[in-house]
Formats: sequence, C-alpha cells, structure tokens
Amino acid sequence: MLCPTDPYNRQSLFAGRHANEGAPDGNWARGNYGANGALGFLTVVGTNPAGGPDTVYWKDPKTRGVMGMNVALKIGQITDGTSQTILIGELRAGISENDPRGTWALGAAGANSLWAHGTDNDNGPNSCTSGGDGIFGCGRIMGSAGGEEGLLRECMPCDEVAGQGTVRSMHTGGAYVGFVDGSVHFIGDFIDKGPYDASDLKFVVYHTWQRLCASGDQEVIDRSEF
Repeated sequence: MLCPTDPYNRQSLFAGRHANEGAPDGNWARGNYGANGALGFLTVVGTNPAGGPDTVYWKDPKTRGVMGMNVALKIGQITDGTSQTILIGELRAGISENDPRGTWALGAAGANSLWAHGTDNDNGPNSCTSGGDGIFGCGRIMGSAGGEEGLLRECMPCDEVAGQGTVRSMHTGGAYVGFVDGSVHFIGDFIDKGPYDASDLKFVVYHTWQRLCASGDQEVIDRSEF
C-alpha cells in the first residue's frame, strides 16, 4: 500500500543490500505500512531481543506487539483489546536507492515492520533524534543522502545498530496507524511517550504510546489520550 503524500515511494526504488558490490538484486518496490513488531529490537541476541517466538521480549506480552519474525498473535492473545492495540503503522519510503526503509518485501525494521519504536532515540512517531532507526547499511544511506545532517533535515535519521524502526510519515504533525479492530487513527508526534530507557524493558515506565504498541501491558487507555 502506498501513501500519496510520500513521493519517495515511486521515485526511489531500493537498490538492494549488495548493490555496491555489483549484485543484480535491485529495483525493490516500496510501501508505506509496517507491522507492529515489538518494543524490543528485531534480533534474537544482544540488547532487548524480540525478533523470534523464543526471544525474551516477544514472549513478554508487555513488550510484544502483534506480528513478529515468523510468529503472530491470535485475537485472543491480544489481552489489551483490539481497540487498544496497534496492528500496522505508517512507514516512510527510503529517500535514496540505498535506503531500505519502506521496502515491503524486505523483512527488516523500518522496511515492513516496526521494532523498538518506543525506545531511546526512536521514541514515537516521526522521531528526529540523531541515530534514530537502526538500519543495516546506514553508512551507505548517509553517503547518498547528504550525511547525518541530510537525514536529520528529512527527519529520517539512522544508525548501524540494526533492528529498530519507528512510525514515520510525511503528514504534518503525525502519522496514521491501524488498530487490530480495523479502526484507523491519526497519532500526533507529541503523543505522551515520555523518556524511555531501553537498557532493560522490565523496568520501564509505560506511557500512552508504549501502551498502544504493546498487546498485553494490561492498562486501559482513554481515547482522549490519543
């Protein structure tokens, strides 16, 4: 699915991870929506792993979303309720051919799924904090998009700590998300998300954004909060 406000989804096809090595794997199509993975990272090792069904932060309903790596929840497992849990959120297409974000067929954070999207330097919709999305090949992205400064001007920061990607759009002031119950909501950039320390997800203080992302944090959110 393409969002008409994002011109990059049509003009900047992804060249592939090995394009600079001469591999013929380019012209990956773009999309603008990704699955709500988890508040942990798309990895099975390292800091806050939540990628697969046996990772600690996917198994924890207070940190997992709805669709993970080769695993997904049934409706009955979404204990917060379908009207309280994000299913999919907007993604921006990469701003150069080296930027994999918004590549719907690529199983990666920021490409077709959302991971650690309420955490440290990628906290909440359209986070513009330096570092931001953890993308494989961030150095190549910077080299093709005016460096770190160029990415910050586009509100598309990245770093090499792969496995992180948040909700992003080119709408003014926020982005659209779809809830499990089929409803669609515009979430403002300034939704309550608080400072969120990713050093250990067991001890974090949840705010409205994190509660919408987690499928089993067991806290009810008033619609006026978002």
